[in-house]
Amino acid sequence: MKKGIVLASTILVLILLFSGCSSAPKIVKVEKPKPVVVVEEKPKPPEIKNLDLEERSSVKSQKIISVDKIQFVYNSRGKLANGQKLSIIKYNPDGFMTSAVFYTKDGKVDQKYEYKYDNKGFRTETVRYDSKGQPDKKYIYEYNKYGNKIRASRYNNNGELEKYYLYKYDDKGNLTEDLWYDKGGVLEFKIITTYDSNGDKIESLSYDSSDNLVSKSIYKYDENDNIIEENRFDNDGNSTGVIQYVYKFSK
Repeated sequence: MKKGIVLASTILVLILLFSGCSSAPKIVKVEKPKPVVVVEEKPKPPEIKNLDLEERSSVKSQKIISVDKIQFVYNSRGKLANGQKLSIIKYNPDGFMTSAVFYTKDGKVDQKYEYKYDNKGFRTETVRYDSKGQPDKKYIYEYNKYGNKIRASRYNNNGELEKYYLYKYDDKGNLTEDLWYDKGGVLEFKIITTYDSNGDKIESLSYDSSDNLVSKSIYKYDENDNIIEENRFDNDGNSTGVIQYVYKFSK
């Protein structure tokens, strides 16, 4: 009996060995590595801000209703004195500038500006009033695709063009050049403005028609990014005074 079991086991082992040896080798397909495609990401174009929208959003969120500009000049002792109110700008609850009034040295109204807008929020027209409250000038605007004005044209009461203003911006939408022309296209005045990395205006340089420096302004801000002070200098760098910005808020 034991011999039979051993014999059967031997036969089974032999069968397994021969069957394993006689089986055909397996063919393994090796796939060629796919080429690696490197896609270079194009840098995103800078966001171009809309200056009017930015101002309205800030004014509305802070509930600003008006801004007074008060000028202080240096007296013979080199101290600031004689605070004079230069202007007041008023806003509605949605942050739109509605009017601006400018004053003479004796505190009387010199000029007043009233602003009109279309249903998309673009300023379409400004009417200027003289010291007697009579309209004497009108301004019409043109805009670029980002909603920033690129031209303002001034007309008299007869509808005749008197002057026009061109506005240039950097690649972030900051107003960098403010160019004033007579009706014949002769440059009369220009303002060049520089900004910091946050987009805050830090310096403005004013030039006459001969490209001579007339004045310089340097700006200071509060914690809400509102201009609170403008230091002014003549073409020789001498300080000529300070303009303070006084904000009034609704409750």
